[in-house]
This record gives sequence, C-alpha cells and structure tokens, in this order.
Amino acid sequence: MNWGEFEIEIARRLQDTNVFTLIPGWYSSAASQMDALSEWRSLDRRRVIPTVAPYSTGTVQATNGSPTVTLTGGTFPSNCAGQLFAFTADGTYYDILTRDSATQITLDSTYVGTSGSSKAYKVICFKTTPPTGFDPQRAYSVTVQDSGAFYVLQYLTDRDALAYQPDETEALNKPYGYRMYQDKAIWVPAPDAAYNTVWLWKTKPTIFTTTPNTNTEFEWNESQVQVLVLWVWELGLMFLNNGMLPAVAAQRKEALAAEIRRNNGIPGGLARMKQVSILRGGRPVQRARYGEPLG
Repeated sequence: MNWGEFEIEIARRLQDTNVFTLIPGWYSSAASQMDALSEWRSLDRRRVIPTVAPYSTGTVQATNGSPTVTLTGGTFPSNCAGQLFAFTADGTYYDILTRDSATQITLDSTYVGTSGSSKAYKVICFKTTPPTGFDPQRAYSVTVQDSGAFYVLQYLTDRDALAYQPDETEALNKPYGYRMYQDKAIWVPAPDAAYNTVWLWKTKPTIFTTTPNTNTEFEWNESQVQVLVLWVWELGLMFLNNGMLPAVAAQRKEALAAEIRRNNGIPGGLARMKQVSILRGGRPVQRARYGEPLG
C-alpha cells in the first residue's frame, strides 16, 4: 500500500474527504506508538562492513614545511582522505586532508620532521561509513569477527573515547568499541588488520513532517499496515467526535483482535508484538498480549 491508497482508505472509513491534511499527523502519532509497543521484525536490518588494515607498502618522500607527501612503490588507498597518516620513524601523526592522486596526498598541516625520501609510513583507517539509517540508540549489537569468533563492540560516547589513552602496543589493535562522529563511525582503537564487523539494528518507521508523495511506499508489511489503518482510523474518529469514540470502538476492537489471531506465528507479521492498547475516550481500557484474544 502506498501513501495515496492509505489516505483514501482512511477518508473512506471516516466518510469525510476534508481530513487529508490531518492524516499525516495521525499517522506519525500512530506509527510512534506502534513502534514503542512492538518489536517489528520487518524493520530489523543487518549489514556487514569490513575494516581496512593499515597500509604501508612502499616508502614516502616528505619536505619540512610542506603538507605534500609523495609515495614510491605503492598506491595510496582510494578512501584514505580523512584517515590518519603516520611517519613510522618520527612517531608523528597527521590527518590526511586530500588524496591528490594514487601516489600523492596532502596532510592537514605541514610536515615538521626532517626532509627526505625512503621514509617508512602507515595509513591508518580508523573511520568507516556506517550503514545507511544506522542509529546506535536502536542497535541490537555491533560485533567484530576475529578468528571465527564474534565480539560485541561497545558504543562509546565522546567522553568515553577521550578517557581512553592507549599505550603503544594498543594504538593499533582489534577494536573493542566504536563511536559516532557526524556521518562516520570511529573505531577504538584503530584496527590493526581487516576484520568483518556485523551491524544489527532496528530502523525507525517513517515519521512524516510534511505530506508525503502519494506514491510513497510504507516500510511496514501488509499486516502491519492494516493495523496502522485501524489505529489512524481511531485517531480520526476521536478527532471528529471531540475526543470520544462512538460505538464503532467495539468493531475496531474485534477487527484488531482478529488481526492478531490471523498473524499468530507468521514471521514478519505481528510476531513478537508485546501488547496492544485499546482506547476509549483516550484511556486504556484493556490490554492483551500477542496471540491472546481481546475480550
């Protein structure tokens, strides 16, 4: 069902064509309540993202007072902009401002060491782009795989990350945590090898701030949309009746109970639904756990 079909269905049930501008607000309210009450499996997401091992092939040339670094005998990683660059002998670190070519980068500040060539180096990839729509507050887990075993990574706040002061042996290692910065995930500590990370989280149902395009498809599956229709219908009835539900409340109650029974045990339907509130006059009057009849 798309948004245009949803609007028409709500207006048909309310027998009022003047409610179209109100339906987005009713939908957002109903979607938020459904999301809070239920663990919708169709909104679960799983993505695998590999970390990138430090790159140190070849040697570099750098000049004191210049931010330009030139590589011989290797190719700078294509995604190295924004990552760390280390001169191994100096023990100095810089952010990579730009990747100018396969063999040249520009640092975020000028090189302060001794000019020369044949310098050992490392490009340390400590940032990654998280999966689209990832929200750490709604994550089940982020894990890193090492030697066939998975380890859960800690979500770190900026304060946690600042409190972490690795010694030299830990500066590059298997990450134990991650933090979010703008549109990037930052590994703590920076990975010393390529690991597979698995991201598991629950997406948020779309909450509209403006009227969506009529062709916008719902993230909910068919069963969930039918319950959503009933929920929004009830909100519309309450609005049109000064906050009170007419006798149709009993009809909705039976319809919702039938919806729950019909989807019992079907993956991606109403499975794992925790509880449903039936409202009359805005007050909860009865609750039922998933799979149990209402009444």
